[in-house]
Amino acid sequence: MSGPHEGGARSDFLVLAAGAWLAASPYLLSLQNTAVLDGARIVDMVIGGIYILLALASLLMLKRTRGHRDHSPQAPRDRG
Repeated sequence: MSGPHEGGARSDFLVLAAGAWLAASPYLLSLQNTAVLDGARIVDMVIGGIYILLALASLLMLKRTRGHRDHSPQAPRDRG
């Protein structure tokens, strides 16, 4: 069984990949039309960049949470 944060890293990587695709797709899908820079391309790049930044921040926080949890002492258990 996976831990409670296992899905968090997977979803963060998925958001990271989606953001990278959103930012790169205007260039990858319309290579023949690179002279035209319209508003949709700019919006795609900005939103993709926001997704990438949020995913990286979430992964960093998840890593710090795991590191903090690994170094904290375990609570004593009742032996009663």
